[in-house]
Amino acid sequence: MESTLSYARCSAKYALVRDDSAEVTYLRVLGELDLSVAVNIDNALTQMSMTAGETALDLSACTYIDSTIIAVMIRAHRRLEGRFVIILPVGHPIRRTLAIAGVVDRLPIRSE
Repeated sequence: MESTLSYARCSAKYALVRDDSAEVTYLRVLGELDLSVAVNIDNALTQMSMTAGETALDLSACTYIDSTIIAVMIRAHRRLEGRFVIILPVGHPIRRTLAIAGVVDRLPIRSE
């Protein structure tokens, strides 16, 4: 079963896609993520954390994140205790942002 919720705010678009058959809930984010959308991302991840399966934040199509988004990812990682993963291709510019922030090795990142 798959359901999608899409909306746009500022320069970012979000698509919340649930795939219950795979027991993974994906939040696919497009564009730039900053303070203006951090609460929306945090709320979506909190809602998704209520499911039994894994929660994946797909940043593959994201072009920019700031420190507020990094804080959201750290909170989600702590809250979900092993059920949270970030999807980010190898060589993606946001990997460099996370490396500069000193969290690239502390967050569960997959390159799917």
